[in-house]
Amino acid sequence: MEAELHSDPLPLAGKYLWDIFTRLHNRRSSGGFGVSPITWPDIDAFTRLTRCALSPWEIEVIEDCDAAFLAAVSKRDAESETRTSGEAPGD
Repeated sequence: MEAELHSDPLPLAGKYLWDIFTRLHNRRSSGGFGVSPITWPDIDAFTRLTRCALSPWEIEVIEDCDAAFLAAVSKRDAESETRTSGEAPGD
């Protein structure tokens, strides 16, 4: 998994979207079933409170970052479950 974390540097032009994503990510909720996605109300509250108007494509990029994060967490949890149960992947 650590090798997957290494990638090309983030283009400077997109850094502000990554910063917004990380701010929202750091305030996300979680329930009994794991990490929750960033919600529309979260994004709405962020834009209102920070007076940061986001265009639809910028919101989509933030949603894509969140989807990638949730997929990575799900994969990590599945791999951890497999190691814990002693089953081979795919069994």
